Amino acid sequence: MQKENVKSEIKTYLISAIAVLAMIISTGCFKPVLYDPKENRILHHVALTPANVDESIRFYRDGIGLKVLIDMDLDGNWSGVFNARSDKLRSIFLGDPDRPGSGIVELVVFEGGHDKLPELTAPANGFFLISFVVDIDETLARLKDLGFAKDVVKQNPMPPIPTDIALVRDPDGVWVELIPFAFYEAGANQDI
Repeated sequence: MQKENVKSEIKTYLISAIAVLAMIISTGCFKPVLYDPKENRILHHVALTPANVDESIRFYRDGIGLKVLIDMDLDGNWSGVFNARSDKLRSIFLGDPDRPGSGIVELVVFEGGHDKLPELTAPANGFFLISFVVDIDETLARLKDLGFAKDVVKQNPMPPIPTDIALVRDPDGVWVELIPFAFYEAGANQDI
């Protein structure tokens, strides 16, 4: 009986995942790109569970510059799959529709809420940060205008490359690393 429950949970999750993918492709907000999975490992998305979804949308959309690709409610066996408090969730995909292989930030809001993680003051096991390649000055200016650039760390962690990176925290305290195009290009073109 337990094996059947697991199969049912997996089936529910896969049906929901297929529905999300169909919605992404059918809305035209995501251009499918063919990759050879044996040659390329692609990070599709990172899911965050924000305390205040509207603030997180403002941070990632208006501050970082991502676009809302999908905003939909999903019914599924989330209590069975994720031990969530409800089988209803809201999923917001944010990304760059012009660069479909660049990854997505998903904001997940479970009906009934979710537990808050303790505030971290130093690196710990588990999730650490999200990195974006952006124009740092433009992005920091937008974040400052939105009230999100309170504790910015800006420095050059790798002196062979003559440029700074910046770190800022999202509304839930997640470190977000901003990497300038020059740093990214220099690192891609030399051994560091």
